Amino acid sequence: MVDLISNTESSTIENRLSQTRASLLSFLDSLEIEYQTIEHPPIFTTADGAKIHNPIPGAHIDTKNLFLKDDRQCYWLISALEETQIDLRALSKQLPAKNLRFAKPELLRQYLNVEPGSVTWFALFNDKENKVKAILDKALFKYSLVGFHPLVNTATTVVQPTDLIRFAQALNHEYLLYDFSK
Repeated sequence: MVDLISNTESSTIENRLSQTRASLLSFLDSLEIEYQTIEHPPIFTTADGAKIHNPIPGAHIDTKNLFLKDDRQCYWLISALEETQIDLRALSKQLPAKNLRFAKPELLRQYLNVEPGSVTWFALFNDKENKVKAILDKALFKYSLVGFHPLVNTATTVVQPTDLIRFAQALNHEYLLYDFSK
């Protein structure tokens, strides 16, 4: 079952939301970012998301989010289209990030306060000390709407790509727009 929730309807379901998710949506409201949140069964992979593609607008089904670490114990969040090829070895050479690899779930919880399967651009909201370096795929901007989990994988929040930048800027979080096609 898929339920569509607009900004104005979000307050009526707040009692069903975790405090963190409710705070995230409230923050989006405070920024006057228009969004829609769609409830759905848990999505752990892009293949899971493909099963509910039609009811959800935007490119969200074609996105992936990677939480990585490097040898210097720096942490990285990459949000990209699902089809984007991300060569971690090549990326390590282009960034100041030697030996990029997936971080362990406990580090994901520590730095972004989300569970595996719920990694999302919106998790920057929980990175209060700006410890995670954020990279946003330029290819996302080919779409009018993109979607990411609102800190839990049982929903998708759809926004305009430019609002992802507004969101990061409002958090005073540095980010990098990256062209993975080169």
